Amino acid sequence: MRLRRRIGELSDVADPDALRDAGYEAGAIVEVPYLVVMDQRGRDHRVPTPHGAVVVSQTCDVVLEGRQMVQLAKLVQLSGEVAKQATDRRRPRYVTVPGAGEGFFADLDFVTSVHKDHLARLETPRRGLTTDDHVREYGRDVGRRYSRFPFPDEVVTWLQPLEDLVREKYAKPQSPLGKVLHEIVELRVEAENGWSTGAPYDLKLVIIVEKGVLPAFDEPPEPPRDQQSWWNQHQRTAADVAARLQSAGTPEARSFLWNCLGEAMVAKCTPGTREPNDVQDAVSGGAFMPEVLSEDEYTLDRVRRSEILDLDHLSAPRPQ
Repeated sequence: MRLRRRIGELSDVADPDALRDAGYEAGAIVEVPYLVVMDQRGRDHRVPTPHGAVVVSQTCDVVLEGRQMVQLAKLVQLSGEVAKQATDRRRPRYVTVPGAGEGFFADLDFVTSVHKDHLARLETPRRGLTTDDHVREYGRDVGRRYSRFPFPDEVVTWLQPLEDLVREKYAKPQSPLGKVLHEIVELRVEAENGWSTGAPYDLKLVIIVEKGVLPAFDEPPEPPRDQQSWWNQHQRTAADVAARLQSAGTPEARSFLWNCLGEAMVAKCTPGTREPNDVQDAVSGGAFMPEVLSEDEYTLDRVRRSEILDLDHLSAPRPQ
């Protein structure tokens, strides 16, 4: 009742045009000393914002008459490996704010609603987004944080080894596998029979690579004999295939080895032998199917039927 009464007491915006005139928009950097969040005891807690805060709301919501509140996120400066992952969009919690300078991100773990009249009394904000591409990418990245798909717990366990591999090797771009991972745009999971039917799930891991990485052929080529022999001799890892790719001299060899990489990556998607039966039986056929495609071949209808896989995307596995 107390919270409801507080909300009811909020007044309409005195000057609907004030924020528009002051230059408030999505990604604008606001100089505020703190944001208010609720702590573990349900009490108001002030989170210091020494670098200020960033407008999360869409520009139209900021300036639209009839909307009282604007959402702000804490502006943070990151360094080291976390900054690299955030820059590469491998950490959906953090969204790049180019106008703030190198290493600055909106931290979407700390978001607060602020009345527009309060913002209008602050100093003129700085622009955090200076190009159309910045605006487009910012909106997409903020949306990504709140639209992530909750994979079933038993599927999370299958995907975890691959996630660990990607996290480790992506941070080492000088290694063969690190170089190859930097040519991958996205990893996506498709459930042929949907998710609502329950386990076992008929799953495919789609490796989407940058345009021009995969050789183009009118008809699928025959696998080169030497590459096929190499692949069949032992159980090759993703790192083995990546090293082989570095010296692949023909388009046919590169095409074959990229498909081998897909096979090696799905081979990582395997639960431990001590996992319970519901986990062991969660994937139809006991394995993911792989597919490697160029980003200009992956159609919109497939995007809509699939889920992106990245470092912060997986739901936490249930406690055992």
